[in-house]
Amino acid sequence: MTQSLHEEIINEIGTQTLARFGLNIFSLNTYGAYSASVTATNIVSRTYDIRNKSANKDETLEQKNIRIASSRGYVFEDLDVGQKNIMSELLNKGQKTYTTDELADIKKVADIIASNKKIDKLNSKDRQKFDFVMSNYKEEVLKKLGKRIKEIRIAKGYTSYEYFAYEHNISRAQFGRYERGEDLRFSTLVKIIQAFNMSLEEFFSEGFD
Repeated sequence: MTQSLHEEIINEIGTQTLARFGLNIFSLNTYGAYSASVTATNIVSRTYDIRNKSANKDETLEQKNIRIASSRGYVFEDLDVGQKNIMSELLNKGQKTYTTDELADIKKVADIIASNKKIDKLNSKDRQKFDFVMSNYKEEVLKKLGKRIKEIRIAKGYTSYEYFAYEHNISRAQFGRYERGEDLRFSTLVKIIQAFNMSLEEFFSEGFD
């Protein structure tokens, strides 16, 4: 049975696969599709593992069949979303699709960051979720932070991010990158929030639903 393009990419991650389909491996669009396929692979694997960890050695055949059917439903949803994201990157549509579970996990990690909890003090379940989200959705978390920073800066009356950064002794070039959703240390985020004269709770009260 012939597999679709996204299934091939998910099953055989690597430039050899991309090249075999005649895709330019040096194209940014192809690289984006490759990255999306890696993320899709990680998500599908995690969903499969989570759903099958619920297996009970004493479960009946009927219970097992129900569990497997449910697991397939979740995996199919992940594959469907993964396909959309791969093709969006390949065609440069700029669209990103998520399952409700993914959105809930991203929100959970945003809440963890907002609470200022020490990562090494998280319980095992939250730590696994934090590590997975930051490995596969770090861009989403940073984009949300950047968008929130920009919104507050404008609301505070600063039309120029450079002037705000200069006035609060923050690197202007770095601040511009923060607003674009590029890498941001927690200590720097705290400094920015303090410059806004806000608490962590106030900063994270909007824009992270």
